[in-house]
Amino acid sequence: APRPPIMLGGYPLDNLFPGLIALGLAIIGIVASNYRERWFYVLLLTFAFLLSLGPRLYLAPNIPTDITLPYRWLYDMFPLLRALRAPVRFDALVMFALAILAGLGTSRLTYCASRFIHHAPRSTLFRAPRLLPSASCLLTLGIAFEYLAVPAAHITPMPVGDALPEYVRWLRTQPHSVILELPMIASDPTQPLDLTTQYFSTYHWHTTPDGYSGFNPPRRGEIAYEMQWFPSERALALLHALDVRYVVYHKPPSPYPVDWVADDLKLVQQIGNDYLYRVRPRAREHRLDARVFLPQPAAPNHDYIAYIIIQNRSARSFAIKPTQSLRVTARWDDATPIEMIATMPLVTSSVSVVPIRLRAPASVGTHQLRLEVRDWGLEIGDWQLEGKVSVVDDEPAREVVLPARVALDAPLASNYTSGETVGIGVVWHALNKIDAYYSASVRVVDARGNKIVAQDRQPRIPTLLWRPDSHIPDRFELVLPEDLPRGEYSVQVKMYQADQGVDAWLFDDNDNVVEHIVLARFVVQ
Repeated sequence: APRPPIMLGGYPLDNLFPGLIALGLAIIGIVASNYRERWFYVLLLTFAFLLSLGPRLYLAPNIPTDITLPYRWLYDMFPLLRALRAPVRFDALVMFALAILAGLGTSRLTYCASRFIHHAPRSTLFRAPRLLPSASCLLTLGIAFEYLAVPAAHITPMPVGDALPEYVRWLRTQPHSVILELPMIASDPTQPLDLTTQYFSTYHWHTTPDGYSGFNPPRRGEIAYEMQWFPSERALALLHALDVRYVVYHKPPSPYPVDWVADDLKLVQQIGNDYLYRVRPRAREHRLDARVFLPQPAAPNHDYIAYIIIQNRSARSFAIKPTQSLRVTARWDDATPIEMIATMPLVTSSVSVVPIRLRAPASVGTHQLRLEVRDWGLEIGDWQLEGKVSVVDDEPAREVVLPARVALDAPLASNYTSGETVGIGVVWHALNKIDAYYSASVRVVDARGNKIVAQDRQPRIPTLLWRPDSHIPDRFELVLPEDLPRGEYSVQVKMYQADQGVDAWLFDDNDNVVEHIVLARFVVQ
């Protein structure tokens, strides 16, 4: 293996060369052995080796070729094969076949050596009983020497018995329940991976929504995202939805309003920097409203995305389990209804946006779209949503709805002069998590909507990093043209994703979804 190891995708590449001795013995087993079934193991080795290379041939890391390998065909033909996360694990069959063939090679060498000794001069016979047993030992030692790695794997001692942390021993005495240890595993990408809490879970065996392996609990990333700001109101709502009884926090929690913590958490143990909270049960109260937003127009028989806007009218956040979703029945006009599952954000403090992916009707015209959203264990009731969509034989709308608002941080002057600089301070309000980067265009437009001057860039903090329910201040500077005619002008804000050609619509103060926000109006004298 190279030193340092080659990293690809955050992981070291698998170094699986079996060594020269094993390959040499396998070749002898193939060529010289009389064991007829050896050809089965030759085919197994060859086929498993090809599958271990994955769907496409790579000549070196990050150097792919256009040669498609058998794994790709099997992947398309047999859906169960898609459950295999790493094709390189077919190497287990390679090593199995190689071991059989190397054993046949060793057997053949031993047979040839015994024949040689049998016909050797008498003077060498007294050494024969010592040479034959030692041959296998030498081969084994030679293979082990080829596999030797210096330095060896890093070994981390782990506590056992009385050396276990006191909080782990305390949890062992509690009835089985759901617990969550914070910070969650791998929540900080700047720190080395630490699986200590997962190891400790084998002593108390409480259920947890956290974990780290080839399979992670459903939507674990969203849970970890919300728990970064524990004990925020959103994080506490999610704890209740997850049926968490105990929270183990391994550092002092951030300061939050006392009533939030007192209503939902009770400190039951403090052991050094380990804080053990019991989550107080509370009644699930919520008032959710839903409406549909339908981008216009759609193109015949093209992909179309409708948006369900869910608003929480309650003072507390509404949270769901990671396994819960919305069951939606969509129907165009009188066509056959389509059943689908829609993913709702885990936490809705004020607004959530749920995309519904459909196929537009094939005929041009105005079509009625009906969405029936059924309660699937969420205790939110059933929603009947509908609206009209114009289908035209032209470029379809490319719009997304962002759970965000924008407003001025201070009023603008009512009058400006041409050539003057207009300083526009804005505050972005993130209503929920945004999973992409979007740019903003702050512009001055005339009474007809014509753009006069604009500043286009990403917000001061990129939208992907906006924290739900946070306010992000920003400032834009626009210089009015020297020859700008007198009259009334407006300051507008639009958001978009330039590389995707997507317009992003925002929420106004009345919770309506709009193409742009009018921040202010002024007069140029």
